[in-house]
Amino acid sequence: MDCQALEAEDLLRQFWQLANTQQWTAMGQLLDPGLRYEVPQTREFITGREGFVDFFATWPQPWRVEVERCIAQGDQLAVQMSFHDDSGSPMTCVGFYELAGGRIRRIVEYWPVNYEPPARHSAHVQRLP
Repeated sequence: MDCQALEAEDLLRQFWQLANTQQWTAMGQLLDPGLRYEVPQTREFITGREGFVDFFATWPQPWRVEVERCIAQGDQLAVQMSFHDDSGSPMTCVGFYELAGGRIRRIVEYWPVNYEPPARHSAHVQRLP
C-alpha cells in the first residue's frame, strides 16, 4: 500500500473515532468545507461541512460505527462498516470516500438490507440458515 493510501485510511479511521465519541468540532475539521454526502437509495444528499456535522450530531443516540474493512487507493477509499444503535441489530453500510487536500470531500453510502430472495433456478445457489 502506498504512503498516500495509508494516510487516507488513517484519516478515515480518525474520522469514525471522533464521530463515535461525539467530538463534532474535531470531526468537522477532517471534512472539506464543500463536502458532498449522498445516499442514492433514499435520494438524500447534504452539501457542506456544517450540514453534515449537524446530521451526525442530531442523529438519535446512542449509536456507533465499526469499520470492518477499508481499501484505500490514493485519495479514494471503499469502506464496509457496521452501524450499531439501540435496536439490537447492526446494519451494514458500504461507503465510498474521496479526499482532497487531506480532508474528506465526498461520501457516498449504500445501506443494504436483508430481504427474501426470489426463487433461484440454479442448483448451485446455497443459503445460510
